Amino acid sequence: MQGLIERACTELSAKAVLLLHENGQVLQKSGWIDDNEYPAMAALIAAMIAAGKGIGNLSDSNVGSPSRFACDSEAAGLYTVGVAHGIWLSVLYDQPLNPGQFRMKVRRYSELLARLGVQQPEQWELPQNGTASMPEDGATLRPVSSREATTPEILTAKNSSLFANISDTEIDELFENARS
Repeated sequence: MQGLIERACTELSAKAVLLLHENGQVLQKSGWIDDNEYPAMAALIAAMIAAGKGIGNLSDSNVGSPSRFACDSEAAGLYTVGVAHGIWLSVLYDQPLNPGQFRMKVRRYSELLARLGVQQPEQWELPQNGTASMPEDGATLRPVSSREATTPEILTAKNSSLFANISDTEIDELFENARS
């Protein structure tokens, strides 16, 4: 699992890659930021996930919880994708040359992690307060059902970008044969 997270960090040229529980518990990490910055990053991501769920509950469309979050500036960004129930993959990055291809690669790593499976070992089950300890080798693996439904990403404003109506499948097809 750690090797896959490290490979993602290298391939994506990311500042940091985190695999974490939605309550902010870091399961695996890799990157170029200081170790003391990972807890703050995890807390930020947990807050984003909680806010997304709250917004989903307020909506009349009953869409549910989002499966992806993106937050970026002109220089850097944070892209977070759901892996399995309660488990998220998050990438802190400098602005890529091709944002669509970058996001497609992050989603593919998320899908790979979901196929491999992510399980919390009994010795570090997360209590209600989320302050469990984790073994040094990180998360263990078990198969995860591929039948888990994912909610499509919702854009918050009409026509918020030129490609607002393009589907993930169309993006994947565009970059299917692209080389990085």
